[in-house]
Amino acid sequence: LRDAKEEAETKAKQEQEFVEARKAHFGAQFDDFQGLVQLEALEMLSNQCEGRVQSLLTSLSPESLASVKKELVAIKLEFELKDLDEEDEEDEEKEHEFDRLMNEHIGQVGLNATAEKVIHVQEKNRKWLMDCAREQEDGLQKPTKVIHESAIQSLAELTARSIELFHKVGQLLLTEKNAPLASYKTKASGLANCTRVLCSEIGILSTKYTQRLNSAAEKTEDAESVNPLITNVYLEATNSSTYIQDGFQLLLPVLQQSAMDAHTNV
Repeated sequence: LRDAKEEAETKAKQEQEFVEARKAHFGAQFDDFQGLVQLEALEMLSNQCEGRVQSLLTSLSPESLASVKKELVAIKLEFELKDLDEEDEEDEEKEHEFDRLMNEHIGQVGLNATAEKVIHVQEKNRKWLMDCAREQEDGLQKPTKVIHESAIQSLAELTARSIELFHKVGQLLLTEKNAPLASYKTKASGLANCTRVLCSEIGILSTKYTQRLNSAAEKTEDAESVNPLITNVYLEATNSSTYIQDGFQLLLPVLQQSAMDAHTNV
């Protein structure tokens, strides 16, 4: 009985440790927020469209091919995001009107998609950070472990909602009829700008969370143990931005197929 009790206690402790570890694991949280499911669905959609684009290109006349290729190249140029790496360091320090920018840029895409879920998550994250800062000013300290868990969960949820938004846009693009061929460059530009705003927000969030971690460590004089947590937040912020940029890139074949469908329907 004693052995069985000890074994049960050990198992319960291991299960609890596993649950606790998941709270601070970006991949696990991203999966829990359905990010992986959305990403896999977006990848499938992208692959299907890529095959369709190649098939359509081979079926066009030389005159149509020249016209369409010009628009496809214009769309592809919007997907290069060359300026994103240059802006990263600045973005961590500057604020932006997240909701206004997201609504404005998603509006450029001209579909029934909205950024409502992404905006809700961003507002929730910012409120948590403001409440945490206020508590720290009042001398009420959250443990660094709790702040770190919140940071990872916030990054994972914002990333998952971003991928969900891209997947929804991809689905809507393929149902759109009679859009002018030239409008697809504008749609691509809007999605590129959404990606820039989302990656900028990831940078700002990671900086704000590490500020709260530093503040908590100063009060408890426990700077040594907080350094790995800060490093981990910045690492997962980089992973988050990569997921968002990868999700955006998966929309290229979808936009190209939608543009070609619009051309063939003319």
